Amino acid sequence: MRWLDFLASLVFISFAAVQINDPDALPWILIYGGTGALSLVSYLGHTPLILLNFWLLVCLLPALPLLGDLFLAPLSSFSSFGMADRQAERARESMGLLIAACWTVYLRRRAPQKSATTALLLVLLTTAPLIGCG
Repeated sequence: MRWLDFLASLVFISFAAVQINDPDALPWILIYGGTGALSLVSYLGHTPLILLNFWLLVCLLPALPLLGDLFLAPLSSFSSFGMADRQAERARESMGLLIAACWTVYLRRRAPQKSATTALLLVLLTTAPLIGCG
């Protein structure tokens, strides 16, 4: 199934290239290009779980405020390439973020898992300053 990682890297990098003409191109080039880069790294070898977790947050957090537009958008919002209205554009943007997030979840599930002890230690080290133990 590693060939799927390579294919996805090409698809996401193509998505990033198409965004060049978009008025707000930079965030989308970074999102799609980053997802493509993670797919390529996964194809070539080992992708750290911490990086995949971070990237999942990068894809999901901006999608949350856009989900209302996604659920309220008519299907015609996805049938044209032009920007019909702002709601249709936000619905497409949320769909792109969710596709990148779903692919990141797929990569994360395939990544080698660390032991539970290492995960617990990581959680304790990262939360200790927040609860006043550090």
